[in-house]
Amino acid sequence: MITGAYGNEAVYFYASSPSLYSNTITSEYSFLAIYATNGSDPVFGGSARGGYNYLSTGINADGVIWATNSSNPVLGWNVAGECETGPYIGGNNSIIGYMVPAAAIDGTSSISAQYCWWGQTPAPPCVGNVNTNCPLSSDPGTGSTLSKSSPEPVIASHPEEKPDDEAAKALWEVAMSAVWEKNYTGALDDFQTLIRLYPASTYAYRALSMSVRLCREQKTRDMITYLDELLTGVEDKTLRAVIKSRKVSEFRRMKDIEQAITLSREILAENPETIHETTALFDLFNLYQKDLADSVQAEYYVTELKTKYPEDELTGIARIDWGEDPEKVVIRKRTLPEKEKDILPETFTLGSAYPNPFNSMTTIQFFLPEEIDVILNIYDINGRLITQLINQHMPAGYHTITWDATPFSSGIYFAQLQTRGDVKVRKLMLMK
Repeated sequence: MITGAYGNEAVYFYASSPSLYSNTITSEYSFLAIYATNGSDPVFGGSARGGYNYLSTGINADGVIWATNSSNPVLGWNVAGECETGPYIGGNNSIIGYMVPAAAIDGTSSISAQYCWWGQTPAPPCVGNVNTNCPLSSDPGTGSTLSKSSPEPVIASHPEEKPDDEAAKALWEVAMSAVWEKNYTGALDDFQTLIRLYPASTYAYRALSMSVRLCREQKTRDMITYLDELLTGVEDKTLRAVIKSRKVSEFRRMKDIEQAITLSREILAENPETIHETTALFDLFNLYQKDLADSVQAEYYVTELKTKYPEDELTGIARIDWGEDPEKVVIRKRTLPEKEKDILPETFTLGSAYPNPFNSMTTIQFFLPEEIDVILNIYDINGRLITQLINQHMPAGYHTITWDATPFSSGIYFAQLQTRGDVKVRKLMLMK
């Protein structure tokens, strides 16, 4: 269990791809529960069973799980794409949060979160390439203590795709079918073809992530050789930087530090003023400080980070690792890109209440796709109106309101949200 963490996030994945089962990762004080970056592909579960992880944040957080820089977390993945066939990786995870619970920050990243529980059905709006298909209709019993079996899923929509993705998706499904059949060699060939033919598609980065996983876990191909083959057929600058970054991680895992340094410097020279420059500087700092114990070179790269990216999170981590006082390290708050902030919810939704059950106060979230008159009432178990929280005209967007239930006794209550021609209800449990 990870709880009560302070800072930008409770868990930070950097070039890390573990498998996680039955964890509770929650924090009242972090902006995010989980942040995955620089080629991190954590899997919340496995092919044999679901993950049963409980991931959540408090009302003031920005989200539960975000991914960037060619990271592709898997919380639930279905090879066939049809809900009734069931997942083969992950699933049965709970993702409970407010204001964009999941976000793939850039076009190189994705989050697969099928067969998960979001505290409501359908799943709430997410940002970017996030697949919330087949959301669970009730809590599967997640976290550090397991309970309950998986309920029947219900169907939700697929995320919006880029123009190249239709053709890339067909090849992706062929490759994933080969994975399902344990034809790993054939799958790697198909993934390689996809990456070369459709380097600008979102599936190219998914294919890269899955290829790396197969090379590492199934030992189907030598990873460095496979990545070199990709580089000979890929001209897209961003994708090439990502492939090289994967090579850096593999060289370091192999303890071939000189190769890792050479390639990191290459990435640095080819990608000025980009996220790849930041990660290359961070990698070089770690290679010199942790692997070679070369304090002169390590100091050079931490100084470069401080000069060029003074409030970046990687700079903050490097400064603390270098021995600076954490109280004096300022890290920029994690936020969505400007273009994502104005995305409106697609449907009228009464979201989760947090906490629920609660002992005096709870915060209720709701989503409005348009400007509209809103009434939010609280009823007791007998259907009597006990208080009205909202009765006004409200703008489109994501909203929250706190109900102070101190004057009321323990029991079951219902929040009812009404707009023009639509009513939503959510059960609340007051426990004193």
